[in-house]
Amino acid sequence: MVALVICALWVPVAIGVAGSDLGSRDSGPHRDSSGRVGRAGTLTTDRLQPGDCIDQLRSDDPTPAEVHVLPCDQPHVAEVFGRTYVDGRESPSHDDALNAATPGCSRDARAYNLDRWSIPRTVRLDVVYPGAKSWDRYVGGDHATCLFRSSEPRTGTLRRDISNLTSDQLGYLKAVNNVDDVASPGGKPGDEPGEYRGWAGNMAGAIEEEVRALKSRDWPAGANQPVSALIADLSEGLPHWRAAEHSTDPASLLAELDAANSHLGQGSAKDVRASLGLATENENPSAGDVPAVGDLTT
Repeated sequence: MVALVICALWVPVAIGVAGSDLGSRDSGPHRDSSGRVGRAGTLTTDRLQPGDCIDQLRSDDPTPAEVHVLPCDQPHVAEVFGRTYVDGRESPSHDDALNAATPGCSRDARAYNLDRWSIPRTVRLDVVYPGAKSWDRYVGGDHATCLFRSSEPRTGTLRRDISNLTSDQLGYLKAVNNVDDVASPGGKPGDEPGEYRGWAGNMAGAIEEEVRALKSRDWPAGANQPVSALIADLSEGLPHWRAAEHSTDPASLLAELDAANSHLGQGSAKDVRASLGLATENENPSAGDVPAVGDLTT
């Protein structure tokens, strides 16, 4: 029997307490041949699978022994997207579990949802993991179950991957996500010039790769013009990213970063997305790495 603790990954402070052990009983949902839930049912939390949607997670009960899962086209407040490993011989503190789960859950979130613009601002990442009473059952295995959790009921899956994206949608998202994955430094450029010069170099490399990927595809007729405009804007910004990388004084660094940031193709990206049937509004432009909602806007 497994006790679970829920921690919020959206901010670096976990909320949750150790609770009762899970029972092994469940009136499991019906799954189709692909594993998707076709008829609602109850599961112990350790039996959740990626793609399962949960209709309730009470804020005053962060350690549910079991949850009710249902098809994702019905109203729900959470969606499972992965599992990850949390090390330790005993159940860690909430903060330690949060820090340990963040890299794995972030990786799984990026694989599960390639279109970060499609994630509503009401959604954050959560993780559930075994409490002290059952931790020893999981030593050496995957402890944490990663969830997209919404502050209000929603319908539809947040999965955006090869299973439900077209070839052109997939090609575009793979091209632009390399840039979104370049995490910006903390602090300010004037205080951390070395970090920002390194970041500028990483951005330049990612944008060069994005431009190559965008040029390498034959796009649908409706996407040709906006893709060309996006390539042109990104290419115009590249010299500024390289100049920022090689800058030798704070004033030059700030000036080049400012110029580079004005050539990230925001308007063209919306036009490309509209032509490909992707989300056209980025609801989480500054959410950071963990929510898998890219920092940049391509």
